[in-house]
Amino acid sequence: MNGKALSYSRLTNPVPAPIVTITIRLKRNGPYVIAAEEASEVVILDADGTRVMPESGRSIALCRCGASSTKPFCDRSHRENGFDGSIRWTDCYPVQNPVDQGSAGPAPSDSK
Repeated sequence: MNGKALSYSRLTNPVPAPIVTITIRLKRNGPYVIAAEEASEVVILDADGTRVMPESGRSIALCRCGASSTKPFCDRSHRENGFDGSIRWTDCYPVQNPVDQGSAGPAPSDSK
C-alpha cells in the first residue's frame, strides 16, 4: 500500500432522471392508446408489481371499457358491449392542452 487512506464522498444531489412526455390518446368509444414511438418508455406493472411487457415495436392499447379478457390490454370487447366513451371527465380537473393555449374548459364544480 502507498500509505494513503481510502476516501469516498456521497452524492448529495443525484442527477435527476430525464423527463419523458408520454401521450395517451383516447379512441372514440375505444381504448387508451400509446403510440409505438413512445411505448418503449412505458412501464406497466400488474397488481403484484410484475412488469407486463407489451409486444415490442407496437402501440399499446389499454382497455377502457372494462370488458377485456386480456386486461390491461384492449381485446376490442368495446365493439361488442356498446361501450360509450363520450363522457369527457368526471370529478377531475381538465388540463390545458400545451399545444392549444386557449381555454382549458369549464372549471370543475365543488357541489356534489
